[in-house]
Amino acid sequence: MEPSSDQTVAHTASSKVKRFAEYPDIWATASALLSGAVKAEDGIIKTAQQAVDRHLIVLGGKSAGKTTLITRYLERTVDEHDTIGISYSFLRKQRDDGSLTDVGNIWEIGSSSVTAEMLEIVSNPLDGSNVMIFILVDVSRPETLLSVMENVLFPLNGTIANFADASVWIIGTKFDRQQSLNFELDKRQAVLDILRQIATTLSFGLLYTSQQNNQDAKVKSILDNWFLGEKMPEFSVALDALKLIFLPLTLTGAKRQSVTKPDMERWKLLIGAAIPQTEAAEFRPVKEAPNDAKLYAETELDEAFKLIAAEIKAKRRSTLRP
Repeated sequence: MEPSSDQTVAHTASSKVKRFAEYPDIWATASALLSGAVKAEDGIIKTAQQAVDRHLIVLGGKSAGKTTLITRYLERTVDEHDTIGISYSFLRKQRDDGSLTDVGNIWEIGSSSVTAEMLEIVSNPLDGSNVMIFILVDVSRPETLLSVMENVLFPLNGTIANFADASVWIIGTKFDRQQSLNFELDKRQAVLDILRQIATTLSFGLLYTSQQNNQDAKVKSILDNWFLGEKMPEFSVALDALKLIFLPLTLTGAKRQSVTKPDMERWKLLIGAAIPQTEAAEFRPVKEAPNDAKLYAETELDEAFKLIAAEIKAKRRSTLRP
């Protein structure tokens, strides 16, 4: 029996409420209730709340501070090592009413010539509306700036196209080291100009961090707002090359674009006039097999494996003796 018009209540996006009369098929109603997709309260079917999985993808150059940023945010002991491949961490937050637990997933992609392949592995199963991306660049190594950005931005093109709602931040790390090296003002300004152009062209946020003066606070506030829903403080916009930079997403435009080869060539010419660019070693293709490549060498593990192999060989010989 079809419900009459006076029995049907309009569904609104804000309340997401439907009356039983809007479910003419009793079996469909029962199935929805049993699956937990909806719940019934006082004769009204409401969309059930669900736990949220959010994802942070961290990319960037070697020794830019990716692992340090993650471990500090999670308040863990910093394990100084180069990430090879993909590293995963997570955090959880229980809702105030205790009904659901939201999860924050953190994916760190190691610096290598196969960034695109690793990014595809991480991003394929994700929902783009729940994704944030951090691109870390070491501003104390400006000679590799465009090499790092090129090897991160082009692999990101496909991901960003699929994740139109993803928030992307460029994070310039080690600003305090840049200061200690006494870079000339024109070099500092060249780095800032290029990063600002990239951010405004691609609608990314931009900020600098320093290990001194607790300047990781902005990163923590961004992540707390993203993962935990906490209100983000009002930070002042800063675009002085001699100070910590902060350019929020709200000022870089809303239309997300992909990087193009002409964009990259233009940026290389602009920064090259002040700072000649070199290729970052970590992004050079590895020709040897991973087990033999010096880039992935693990001397202690290799020696341990040799000892184990020798012990196994000796035991086999002893068992074969008459």
